[in-house]
Amino acid sequence: MMKKIFILSICLLASAFSAQSQEKKEEKILGLVAFYNIENLFDTEDDPNINDEEFLPEGKNEWTPERYQAKLKNIAQVINSMAGVYTPDILGLCEIENRKVVEDLIQHPDLVKNGYQIVHFDSPDRRGVDVGLIYKPKVFVPFHTQPLQLNNPKDTSFRSRDILYVKGLIHRKDTLHIFVNHWPSRRGGKEDMRIEAGKLARSAVDSILKINPSAKIILMGDFNDDPTNKSIADHLKANEMFFLSTTDDS
Repeated sequence: MMKKIFILSICLLASAFSAQSQEKKEEKILGLVAFYNIENLFDTEDDPNINDEEFLPEGKNEWTPERYQAKLKNIAQVINSMAGVYTPDILGLCEIENRKVVEDLIQHPDLVKNGYQIVHFDSPDRRGVDVGLIYKPKVFVPFHTQPLQLNNPKDTSFRSRDILYVKGLIHRKDTLHIFVNHWPSRRGGKEDMRIEAGKLARSAVDSILKINPSAKIILMGDFNDDPTNKSIADHLKANEMFFLSTTDDS
């Protein structure tokens, strides 16, 4: 069962599902899946519900509309160059402030031709950073989306990013399950909460495999841990999965 589960790293890693034509002997790309931590994509407007003060024109980072537009352009260029002439059909994102910044991204002149659509929920994270998914509707059609909230059983005031669960049809044929993750930071510890994140993700995966042991499942994201850490090895139980990951500390 575990061999059906794939974890994509926070690197710009793209995984292509391909098949060989028996007649023409040429490769046909069925789907390109990737994940990208776009590192604090905030707009320049104050949101009183989150701690976004450093990303305002008068804030610590002097986050002006010009700098925001430059960041959008840089991200768009990276997405366009992820896999040569191909752009991802499905792309998980983390460190986005809200849906608006994703809308600005996919409408950027360098990306608009891809016709991306969005899956996003506001998370309870106090800084306001969320995870999200963009996809090409000609390739992938979601029919169930859900935020899985990470809770601290010892601290009801704890807030972090949700795990985004998206279930849809790839090429209107096969069902694909996607989990977009951004686990709690390594700063200040929080290993116990990355363990809880591993438990939450594993529970969701097990509930799918119980119904369909052959289900196609992708876990992607910034896990803020390595394959040997308890959250990954013992609780997500990824030791037998195809696992590629690097970490940062955000």
